[in-house]
Amino acid sequence: LGGHAVEQPVRDHAQPYGRHDGLLQRQHGTPPVPVLSRRFEERIYIPPKAGFFSRMKFFKTVSAILLGVLLANAGEVEDLIGELGSGDKVKRREAARSLALLGPAARAAVPALITGLDDDEEQVFFWSATALAKIGPDAHEATPELIKRLKRSGRRYKDQVHVRIVHALTQIGPAAVLQLTGALGSEHSSVRLGAVRVLGNLGFASREAAPRLFDLLADDSESVRFSAGSALGRIGDVAYPQIIQGLSADSATVRGAAAHAVVWIPANSHPAIHLAKRLAKETDNETKVAGLNALNRIGFDGERLLAMLLPALDSEEPRLRQEALSGILSLRPNSRAAVPHLIERLAAEDPSKRKQAIDLLGRMGYDASVAVPKLITGLGQADEEEKRSIRNALVEMGPASIPSLLDSATEIPLAKLLGETWQADCIGGIGIQAVSSLTNSLNENPGNGAGLLSLVALQKIGDKSPTTRQVILPWLEHEQAVF
Repeated sequence: LGGHAVEQPVRDHAQPYGRHDGLLQRQHGTPPVPVLSRRFEERIYIPPKAGFFSRMKFFKTVSAILLGVLLANAGEVEDLIGELGSGDKVKRREAARSLALLGPAARAAVPALITGLDDDEEQVFFWSATALAKIGPDAHEATPELIKRLKRSGRRYKDQVHVRIVHALTQIGPAAVLQLTGALGSEHSSVRLGAVRVLGNLGFASREAAPRLFDLLADDSESVRFSAGSALGRIGDVAYPQIIQGLSADSATVRGAAAHAVVWIPANSHPAIHLAKRLAKETDNETKVAGLNALNRIGFDGERLLAMLLPALDSEEPRLRQEALSGILSLRPNSRAAVPHLIERLAAEDPSKRKQAIDLLGRMGYDASVAVPKLITGLGQADEEEKRSIRNALVEMGPASIPSLLDSATEIPLAKLLGETWQADCIGGIGIQAVSSLTNSLNENPGNGAGLLSLVALQKIGDKSPTTRQVILPWLEHEQAVF
């Protein structure tokens, strides 16, 4: 929850005693009682042949120990409740933290912890909220007060306050759903947003709130709308009717918010398929962005998604173009289906479209290896800026571009290859990943330009491994001096 000097969140496995034992003893005057955190059979040996009365004596002993621990914890909680009302802010802070460490055992302290939520000391608030979260369902009586505090706080760390309250309500769980559903009608957008987020966190347990969440798809606040869509998706298939209704709404605002639900549901679900059909004729750019993003993230069928992504590449809306680029790069199972379309785009008259295709092909790596010859051919007609783009793409593709780069050198005069060539620069830019392909080329091209380019590129890369040296040594006796 970083960004300010708040103690680290309490770990779930933390015990209520440890390095603060001395402090607790000084404060409360009684030594801490050890918590039985390991299994009894690891602590106490029971002879396998012990008689009935021996075993009864053992279980009585264990019961007495447990009762003692419970009574000691109860006494400790009462003491900490008293400390939480102290005029000393350090004592209040330590009491709230100790109650958080006790977890469900501190349920008697819920009323005092509710009061701690209003403490002027930031740390007392944070630890009180954490303690209520650790107590969990037994803190359900705090639900109304926690919901009230979802309003925009006047505290210094407003966002962190909201996060802590949302977390506490989430940990209280399904018992809070009814009151959270009521909070969806609050006049304060921050309360509506917090309630929506908690209901989303609770998933299926929030199913009764689905109709109210649907209404919030048209909320004035974008954050509330998008979170309401996500919450419907997280509720699951019982909320599919509301999701489909939202995706079919007349309002583009509602359709865009409903698209956020699809991120949380399977790619073969009815709402996902319905969204794909709607996007084919969608006119609102924001809804297109949200819809394409959702389908891409859930791994929707690559071929069907590609048909929607390609037209978006030509959109005048930058966010939609960016979503199309991202979608093409993450198509499932891979991006190869887009390669033929991008190769066609290399011949477009618009230089921005060519550059777009060049950049995409470069980022695809091996998936776009069939496009390398076309990229190399394009160098002949390109201006300097486009040449740089093509060369950068060839480098970015890595080893996938090396075979075609070497082939392009087979007809180049050997003497020319000894100078600076763009092919050698590209392979050198690929670096150590190219070494394996280059050493193989030396065996396959003993006396042509591809072989010499391989030697020149290895020199640029500077690999001095024994394997590479062993491959190069025979070339010292090559019949052509240039080698």
